[in-house]
Amino acid sequence: EKTAVPALLAAAGEPADRALEHSITYALIEIADPVATAAGLKNTDARVVRTALVALDQMEGGRLDPAFVAGLLSSADAKLKESASWIVGRHREWAGALAGVLGQRLDRRDLPAAERAELEKQLGKLAQTAPIQELVAARLQDGSASRAARESSLQAMAWSGLNEKQVPSGWISGLATTLEGDSSNTELVPLAVAAARSLPLAQSTAGRLSPALLRIAADDKNSDELRLSALAAVPGGLVKPDQSLFAFLISKLPRAETVAKRT
Repeated sequence: EKTAVPALLAAAGEPADRALEHSITYALIEIADPVATAAGLKNTDARVVRTALVALDQMEGGRLDPAFVAGLLSSADAKLKESASWIVGRHREWAGALAGVLGQRLDRRDLPAAERAELEKQLGKLAQTAPIQELVAARLQDGSASRAARESSLQAMAWSGLNEKQVPSGWISGLATTLEGDSSNTELVPLAVAAARSLPLAQSTAGRLSPALLRIAADDKNSDELRLSALAAVPGGLVKPDQSLFAFLISKLPRAETVAKRT
C-alpha cells in the first residue's frame, strides 16, 4: 500500500531494534515506490536517510544517484557512512561517476585511518573497471601526490583480486617506478612489493618489474623479510638465482629461522 510509505519513513526515524529496522526497510522495498521513498533522502534524521538509501538500492527502479551516495561516505553518522560504503562497493557500474569523488578522498591528507582503510577496500572492489584502474595508476605514478595517496593506491592494488588478464599495464609500470625510485619513497617499497606479490603477473608482461624486484632482493642492506618477499613476487617465479641469492635462500631454511622466512 503506497500510502504507507510516509508512515514507514517516519517510523524509521524512531529508536528501534535491528529486527524492526529490517522490517521497515523490507516493507519499503516490497511497496517499491521509488519517488515516495526518495523523500527520505532529504530527511534531517540520518536513520531515515539510511533506511531510504538501502530500500532504494534494493528496489527495482530505485535509481540512486552515485554522486549522492558517494557524498555520504564522509557522513558524521557512522551507520549511514557504513551503509553508503556497502552500497558503493556493490555497484561497479558506478565507477566512472565515483572516480572523481573517490579521487578527492584519496588525496585528503586528514582522512582518518579507518576511513582510509575502507576507501582502499572500495577502490579494490571497483578495480576491475577502467576509471578506477586509471585513478590508482595515476596517483601511484604522480610524484607530487601525497605519500598517503600513493600508499592507499598500492593497498588498493593488493585488495583488487584481479586475474592475470585484468592487471593494467599502468599498474605494472607504476610498481616498477616505485621500486626503482629514489630514497624519498623508500617507505613505499615494502607496500609495492606486497602489491606485486598479490597480483598474478605473467613474466611476459612484467617489463621492468622483474629486474627491480631482483635488485631489491640482491641488496643485503634490505631486511630479510623484504628480500624474500621481493623474490616471491617475481612474475613467473624465480627460475635461475645467481650464487649469492641461492646462498641467501639456503641460509633462511634452518629451523632457527622464523616459520615465515622458511616458508
